[in-house]
Amino acid sequence: MAEAKAEEQQPCSRCNGMDVRAAIEEALRRAREGRTPQLLEAVTYRFRGHSMADPEEYRSKDEVEEWRRHDPIATFQERVTSEDVLSTFREL
Repeated sequence: MAEAKAEEQQPCSRCNGMDVRAAIEEALRRAREGRTPQLLEAVTYRFRGHSMADPEEYRSKDEVEEWRRHDPIATFQERVTSEDVLSTFREL
């Protein structure tokens, strides 16, 4: 998507969707300086198959577990609690 928008002269970039903080900060800086909208394509890893019927034979369980260590939700929670932005929450 980012490549197609670049051809249309629309400011855009592709980033690691598993940790988008730096990319968001850069896109915000460009948007504020140029006063133009920015497209940010966040590329992520899909933890589950395409459907309930997907046997997921195209990747190993070790591969999925390695990517789970980079889960963007867990990464975000760790970052905001370690930086004292939010306090640790309890699951209900």
